[in-house]
Amino acid sequence: EGPAFAWFGNYPAQAGGQAEPVLWRVLRVADGQALLLSDRVLDVQPAHRGEGYDGYETSTLFAWLNGDFLRSAFGAAEQAAVLASGVPVSLPSADLLRDKALGFSGARDRMAAPTAYALARGVLAYRGGAQAGYWMADKAQSMIGAQRRVLEEGNLGYIRADAENIGVRPLVTLSVPRVSAVAGDGTREDPFTLVLDGGPLPTHSPVPPPTPAP
Repeated sequence: EGPAFAWFGNYPAQAGGQAEPVLWRVLRVADGQALLLSDRVLDVQPAHRGEGYDGYETSTLFAWLNGDFLRSAFGAAEQAAVLASGVPVSLPSADLLRDKALGFSGARDRMAAPTAYALARGVLAYRGGAQAGYWMADKAQSMIGAQRRVLEEGNLGYIRADAENIGVRPLVTLSVPRVSAVAGDGTREDPFTLVLDGGPLPTHSPVPPPTPAP
């Protein structure tokens, strides 16, 4: 049960900035779109630099994810598969991270390890670097100028949007007609590799199909 896993794109992962393929959790495939959440915390950025913070959609983090990150992580054809979905690169929301149908049955399912690159960049880490905090898409309601985040053990909290040490765990949407999954069986141990050949995107079903009665 739970999400399938797939390789897609490349991003700095080693402490020295060397890039590696990015592992994604395929949370959902529906209506011609595939929703992917990075398995690890990939980088560190403030949710917003400067004054006048008014939520993620108008933040400097939104601009970075849909600019520098998009261009760094994906080649031209891969970017086209993201852009064709019509959904900007985003962050996981509180509702998404509580959705059991997407594989989040409890707080521990929200935990994510940082890459060595994120650690070298100063991401807030817990348990000796085995976990890292990361931003959510939701603006904090109980503190002006604050953004929600995931804390140690997958608990939810918030902090000022200009905090410099909170991790980024991107959420991307792909246009399914633009990609195909080859190799692997979709498990964490043997993820799919997504390629841009216009084929279908197979995924694991969380519920096995019924066996026909004889």
